[in-house]
Amino acid sequence: KVAEDARRIAAKYPSDPVVLAALAEAELDAGNVAAAITASDAAIAGKPDYLKAHVIRSRAAIAHAEKAGDKADWEAVRRIIAKGNRID
Repeated sequence: KVAEDARRIAAKYPSDPVVLAALAEAELDAGNVAAAITASDAAIAGKPDYLKAHVIRSRAAIAHAEKAGDKADWEAVRRIIAKGNRID
């Protein structure tokens, strides 16, 4: 339900990084990893130094890597976390 509400709000504010980060978090909480990645990437594109979006993107990457179990996915996770760490 929360993810559905977040999608409706994001449709009204499709370029707002704060809204997109909230959508990404709601999607991740709902188990929609791909949607969380898409929304967090959009938030980062809109505001590259938005740390919260990077944190959510990191969490989504971890969830994806846990499911995929591919070494390349974990290397991507490390790059994403490092990028957020440099912002912080």
